[in-house]
Amino acid sequence: MSPVKIPDKVRQKVASLASFRCEYCLVHEDDMFYPYQVDHIISKKYRGSSELANLALAYSV
Repeated sequence: MSPVKIPDKVRQKVASLASFRCEYCLVHEDDMFYPYQVDHIISKKYRGSSELANLALAYSV
């Protein structure tokens, strides 16, 4: 399954709601070398949606 492109406006909303911290480990995005990504809590593979309630800001390399 190909990656889902999350619009910048949605990414900013997710980041703002998460206070720019990884929602799993709580490390602030400014403290990492790479920008965080938006993660589907319930993956698209299992029919998870791209609505805000199913999105989390996450550190991933």
